[in-house]
Amino acid sequence: MNCTQLKVIAITDSAKFIGASVFENCSNLKTVQLPKDLKEIRNWTFYNCTSLQAINLEGLSSIAEDAFTGTPI
Repeated sequence: MNCTQLKVIAITDSAKFIGASVFENCSNLKTVQLPKDLKEIRNWTFYNCTSLQAINLEGLSSIAEDAFTGTPI
């Protein structure tokens, strides 16, 4: 949370979900690469990630309604 230096992240292939608020307020995060077997993005995971431009959402079975609140995607 609140990591202003983070710009690009690639989540490990073994991840099955991304927890709540993990990237909250990471205002310079631009690109997120998710593994193809990821199943769930939880509440406020990308809350207020105002620079987010690219994220692959293929294969997800569940995205919390507020996972991207405050994010321009």
